[in-house]
Amino acid sequence: MRLFRFIKVHLLIGTSHPIHSNLPNPWVLSTKETQIFIQCGKLHYKKSTGEPEQKKELLKKIKEITTHRTHLDSSVSMIEGQLLADRLIEVRGDGMALVDDWDCLKSMVRTYETHCGSLTQYGMKHTRSFANVFNSGVIKEKMDEVARTTCSSYTMGKWDPAIVGYSA
Repeated sequence: MRLFRFIKVHLLIGTSHPIHSNLPNPWVLSTKETQIFIQCGKLHYKKSTGEPEQKKELLKKIKEITTHRTHLDSSVSMIEGQLLADRLIEVRGDGMALVDDWDCLKSMVRTYETHCGSLTQYGMKHTRSFANVFNSGVIKEKMDEVARTTCSSYTMGKWDPAIVGYSA
């Protein structure tokens, strides 16, 4: 795509070099933000070519993506808060497995997605939250109940796992 011709790859994927990693750079994107960046780039291109219908469609896509991301962040935070409010959380350290039972973690994620919509690639950042819930002894039935009530008013639309599939 011509629009991205002058953008260097390391600016999109970041760097692990110690000299560069601490420098603030407004052009460095997390991989989770590239989807929005690409849509905005398309929007800029369409804006310059004067195609208003396609511009409206791109704006709609950007709004859908950002709305779903906001929903993911807030709903996971609310669910985690409700489930772990009266529990002592012991976060596992470096080198330790995130959870002991991966099938149960997968089940927790699927339970969340059933009621709240697909996590998408962006929402996978919340895996640690689901692991904390699982590791603290919360049972699937409680997760199901809290996710259902937290997301009862959310319309999944195209983010329904029946349409896009489950993340886990």
